[in-house]
Amino acid sequence: MIPSQHNVETISLGLLTSSIDEYRKYISATSQYPFAKVEIFFHPGYHQGQRVDRDHRHDDEVQTVRRAEIATLRNYLMLKTLREEAHILWVDADIFYFDNGIVERILQHIQDQEEVGIITARCSRDGAEDYDRNAWRGTRKGPRGWDLDQKEINQGELKSQGQFHVDKLIVGTTDDDLIDLDTVGATILYLRASLIWRGLNFPHQFVVGTRWRKDGWDGIESEGLCYRARGLSGGKCAVLGGDWHVQHTDF
Repeated sequence: MIPSQHNVETISLGLLTSSIDEYRKYISATSQYPFAKVEIFFHPGYHQGQRVDRDHRHDDEVQTVRRAEIATLRNYLMLKTLREEAHILWVDADIFYFDNGIVERILQHIQDQEEVGIITARCSRDGAEDYDRNAWRGTRKGPRGWDLDQKEINQGELKSQGQFHVDKLIVGTTDDDLIDLDTVGATILYLRASLIWRGLNFPHQFVVGTRWRKDGWDGIESEGLCYRARGLSGGKCAVLGGDWHVQHTDF
C-alpha cells in the first residue's frame, strides 16, 4: 500500500493486535513513515471461552463465535480510530498484495457514484481466483422459506434462490466497471465514513431473520453490512470489475 497506492501523509492508520510482540513491532515499523496519524491498540479480545486454533477457524462449530468476535473487534478498532476521516479501508493482516492503483480506483468510484458506499475487490489465494466467498449477489435459502409469502412460493421463488460469487459476476466486465453485491467480504473493504456516523457497524450476531428473543440465521460480521446499510443513502454495496484484485497468503 505504501509504495503504490496513496500518499501516506493523508492516511490515518489503525492497527489492532492481541500479540504484545507484534504490538511492539508495529510501533517500530510505523515510525519510519509519515502517516498523518497512527493508532496501535493491544487488545486481548472479548471472547472468554476456549481459544480457537487457527487451523480449525473455519470449522462450522466455531465459525459463529469466531465471526462474532471479529465483528466486535472491528467495531472497537473503527470507533477508536475514526475521527474526521472521510473514508475507511479495511485490509486483513494476511493480505500481502494490492494491484497498483486499486485504492485510487475505489475512491474514484465513490466520487462518481453517490449511491455506493461499500466496495470490495476480488481476492485470490494459491491458485483460487476468488478466495473470499463472503462476497456475493443473490439469496441464501432460509429455513422453510421464512421470508417468502405464499404467492412467492407458488411462483417458484424457493427454486430460484442461489448465490452468484464474484468470479461469476465479473465475467465480461472491465476495470472501469462496478458490480452490485448483496454481501461483502472484508479481505479488502472500503466504507464511507458517513455510514458509520449514521449507525452502520459490523453485526456481532445473525441479523437476517432476527426476531424478538431469537437471533436470525444469516448476515453476521461483513456479510451483514449490506443488509444493515439498506435505507442509508450512499449505502449500496459493490465489487470492482475486470482484473482488479488483492492476494491472500497461502497459510
